[in-house]
Amino acid sequence: MFANVFEYSVTPDNRADFDAQLAEFLAVLEPQPGFLGTMEVAIGEGRGAVVNLWDSQEAAQATRKVMAREYDRVLKLISVQPVASGEVTHNTISARA
Repeated sequence: MFANVFEYSVTPDNRADFDAQLAEFLAVLEPQPGFLGTMEVAIGEGRGAVVNLWDSQEAAQATRKVMAREYDRVLKLISVQPVASGEVTHNTISARA
């Protein structure tokens, strides 16, 4: 399994917009080959992380190439920053920044 981790920061004023854009983005990701799902982790004070899980690094990279324009558009809109990606082993992520 492979994971991409994105960090975000939202305010109460833009939380609804963030949620709507994230839902739109995930609707495009869900049918992609190898996509396993997403977890959102609240860190507190409007900060959090979104973890996208894939069956392989190759599947994640292939989707990124096919959806490059959509990725760039939505990631900019929802103000997330990639922070790590790596193989998921034994319920941990071996991060490669």
